[in-house]
Amino acid sequence: MTEITGRLERWTVGATFTATNEYIIWGDCYEDSRNRFPDSTPIHTSGILLSDYPIDELKEGMIVKTRNSTYLLGKPFGNTGEEE
Repeated sequence: MTEITGRLERWTVGATFTATNEYIIWGDCYEDSRNRFPDSTPIHTSGILLSDYPIDELKEGMIVKTRNSTYLLGKPFGNTGEEE
């Protein structure tokens, strides 16, 4: 089983790098198993391969892997889950 190294809340896709076919995700990191970031620290991931995780398929509950970490995606930016 894959170890989840953190959970990203309020995440959004950042820059896309065509030369390497990668993109990054910005978000608030929680439950960092490596104790790199206190809960709610804003971070961006290292490159995520478009071929492994197409941007239009990203959603809450999905697990994405970078070069060195594995993140569980929580609620995306702008989706608080509260009724309006």
